[in-house]
Amino acid sequence: MWVWVEEESWNAFTDAERKAWVSGDGDGTDITEKCTVTAPEGYSVRKNVYAGLGGQKDTPYIKVSIHVVRD
Repeated sequence: MWVWVEEESWNAFTDAERKAWVSGDGDGTDITEKCTVTAPEGYSVRKNVYAGLGGQKDTPYIKVSIHVVRD
């Protein structure tokens, strides 16, 4: 799932916040450890969460991948 940040919200970021947003490698900043995902009993969850820039105007985004498997 890709979540795009509205341009108005991005414009409200400070320079320091913008720099932190794009501080990762070219594929985005890994923010997986800042996120919590829980699963129902009997299931296991793996997750990856990244923040980065993409699109024609370097639009900020959050990319979320969640993998759920039955134990």
